[in-house]
Amino acid sequence: MGKAKAAFILARLFNDKALRDIATRQVEYILGYNPFAMSTVYGDGYDYPPLYGAYAGDVVGAVPVGIETFENEDEPYFPMQNNCTYKEIWTHTTARLMWCVAELFK
Repeated sequence: MGKAKAAFILARLFNDKALRDIATRQVEYILGYNPFAMSTVYGDGYDYPPLYGAYAGDVVGAVPVGIETFENEDEPYFPMQNNCTYKEIWTHTTARLMWCVAELFK
């Protein structure tokens, strides 16, 4: 999301529609317009990953680290055991996503 945020800032600075389109596409990818057809935002869309939050619990709108795949397969894979590498909530990623979503509505 850091690159999307930078693209939004530069798009506004240079009044560049192509940069804004790139940033918008990155937000769409996070929200489920990706090869997996899966949102990486907990509680958003039809299909989203379970989270791991030792203290926070399930926080709607939280963005976990990413999508895990099994070996070289090109589909999401979430093992039953706790795997915080892909399920852990990262606050700065969620904050960047919210900043980018707000930028879309300016």
